[in-house]
Amino acid sequence: MSTYGTTSRDHIQRSLSCLDEGTYATILYAALEVRLATEARLSEYLWAWSHISEKTKDGWSISKLFKGTMTEFSRMEKYMIFSISTKESNTLTFLYTPVTNETKSAGERLSGFLHSRGIANIDGDEGWEKLVSDIRSAQQMIIDSNTGTMLGPALLKNNKISMSVELIEETDGDLIKKTYMKGRETELSVNYYETLSDALNENPIIWKIRH
Repeated sequence: MSTYGTTSRDHIQRSLSCLDEGTYATILYAALEVRLATEARLSEYLWAWSHISEKTKDGWSISKLFKGTMTEFSRMEKYMIFSISTKESNTLTFLYTPVTNETKSAGERLSGFLHSRGIANIDGDEGWEKLVSDIRSAQQMIIDSNTGTMLGPALLKNNKISMSVELIEETDGDLIKKTYMKGRETELSVNYYETLSDALNENPIIWKIRH
């Protein structure tokens, strides 16, 4: 039996496939997967940091997990670009894409269709079409939240900058090690953007949806 992936990106991929099938059952399953993708991304951000308490990390409530990220990440809802460069190598550029309040709310709204009364209240074809539209909108929001590879913004504690980064390609780790090679003078820069499109103009390392 194959492993059932539980990362946010696994849930996203399955939600897209479910909508492609287009039956009533798979539409509802797509709603579940998007809701799970939102929960999972928030959890991934929190569990990447050892200083965050397990009480904050635990649970499945989107609202609780979102509150945890807002508290731990100083209410950061902007897109962060974190660049590392040396004279000897190319610049490495990383991106933090937050789960915004709008994304959180979209995931929570889909939870209402995971209960019997929520399904019973879908009003004919127009109701199902509205649900599909809401799912697609929430899908895109959580895809955006997965685009960056930083698991939370870079944090400054005790005069030290800490960051947690996912490796999308096997070569990403080698690039980071090469840039951080002992003895090299390293220059760091941090910039904030209001929109994802503006942040992507900096050409960061990103995750791309396969569909």
